[in-house]
Amino acid sequence: MRAKSGAELIDRIVNASDAPTPAAGGNERLDPEQLALVKRMADATRKCAAELNLNPEVLATQKELRALARGERDLRALNGWRLAVSGHALLALAG
Repeated sequence: MRAKSGAELIDRIVNASDAPTPAAGGNERLDPEQLALVKRMADATRKCAAELNLNPEVLATQKELRALARGERDLRALNGWRLAVSGHALLALAG
């Protein structure tokens, strides 16, 4: 939507600053402890996937493992059949 005047543009800028800041989307850096946790969870995911002859990314992506290490729990890797197959183990590791 285009601003019709300079005043309208300024008003939009001022009001935009009141808008909620979008979530970082999981791009923030993990600390060394979280990185070690991601490695342990990735190892567990690879082991489980190998037993099922699956690609580990089918069970949990690296992005999901990083989110889990940051404390997020609303993840595909923790729902449905993935929860039963590998999600409980990931939760146990995550604490």
